[in-house]
Amino acid sequence: MPCRFQLIHSIFIFSQFSKRRKKNSLYFSYRKINAHALYPQ
Repeated sequence: MPCRFQLIHSIFIFSQFSKRRKKNSLYFSYRKINAHALYPQ
C-alpha cells in the first residue's frame, strides 16, 4: 500500500530529525500525527 510506505518513510525522516533536534517535542508531535494517520476520526 502506498499509504503504508509513506508512513514508514515519514517515520524514517522523523527519526533522522530527532537525532539533530529536540527528541521529545518531535517525538510527541510525531505520535500525534501517527495516531491521526492510523486512526482517522
